[in-house]
Amino acid sequence: SADGTVKVWTVSAAAGSGRALTSLRAHEGLVTGLVVGTVAAAADEAAGGGGGGGGRRGGTLLVTGGSDNRMRLFTQAMQCGLSLKGHDMDVHAIAFAPAGGEQQQQVATCSDDMTVKLWDLGAGGTCTRTLKGHIHWVTCLAYSSDGKQLASGGRDNAVWLWDTASGQGTALAGGLGATVVSLAWHPSGKQLACAGADRAVRVLDVATRRVVHTLDLGSDPVTCVRYSPDGRHLAVALARPTEGVRLFDAARLDAPPLAVLVGHRGGVVWLAFDATGRRLATCSSDKSVRVWEWVAGG
Repeated sequence: SADGTVKVWTVSAAAGSGRALTSLRAHEGLVTGLVVGTVAAAADEAAGGGGGGGGRRGGTLLVTGGSDNRMRLFTQAMQCGLSLKGHDMDVHAIAFAPAGGEQQQQVATCSDDMTVKLWDLGAGGTCTRTLKGHIHWVTCLAYSSDGKQLASGGRDNAVWLWDTASGQGTALAGGLGATVVSLAWHPSGKQLACAGADRAVRVLDVATRRVVHTLDLGSDPVTCVRYSPDGRHLAVALARPTEGVRLFDAARLDAPPLAVLVGHRGGVVWLAFDATGRRLATCSSDKSVRVWEWVAGG
C-alpha cells in the first residue's frame, strides 16, 4: 500500500469474505511490489526461517519492494528476515523464480535505475547479477515456468529476455508504442503477453520474436495481464472501474471475452490466479481485494 504496509488475509470461499491476519510495516514509503514464493531449505534459513537443529525444510516467503529502494523478506511467521538494498532508485517490481525450476532460490527485482537485479536467497540474499539493457525505467518482470528465462519490460517501450543462469540478455521486442506495464508467460514458455500503456495487449512468439496477436481494448488503459496456470485463459485488467477484468479464451483471442468481471469502485491494478486456475484475485485502487470463482464451462 501507499502507507508502507502489507496486509495478509485469509479468504473463506464459503463465507464469501476475507479476514486480515496481520499488517506488516514493510517500507519507509510506498510498497511498490510484492510476491509470495516457496524456497528450498538453504534459502529459508538464510532469510531467518525458524526452527531448531536437525536441518531446515523449505518454506514460504513474502518478498516486498518499495520506494525506499529496498527489498524485504518476511518468513511464514511474518518476521522480517532480511532487508536488502542494491538499487539506486525505487524498486518497481519483484518476481520469484518458480519452485522446482532452474533457479528456485532466485528473486529478481527491477527499478527506476534502469536495471534488473538477480538475488540468491540461498547465499544470504546476495545480489549475483545486475542486468543492463533498458534505457529507461524497468517496470515489470516475469519468469518462464521453468525458471530458465526472465522477461523484463520498461518505459523504453521494450521487452528484454534474460538467461537466468548466465545473465545474458537480448531485446525480444522494441518499439512497442508505449510503456510495458505488465508481462505474463504462457505456461508452455512459447508465448509472452505484454500489456502496454497504449491500451493494447500484444502476444509475442518468443522463438520468432514476432507479435502474433494484438488485443485492442479501446480507450481504457491496461494495468495487468495473467495467464491461468493451465494456459487456457488470459485475464486482462483495465483501469476504468466500469470495464473491470476481461477473461479471454487464450486460444481464441479474436473472440469476445468469456466473462467481464465488474464490481470494484476503482480501477483494478493487479491480478493473480490461484493454483487451480478456478479463482482469480483482483486488487483495486478502491482499497479492496476481491476473489472471483470461475464456474462456467471451464
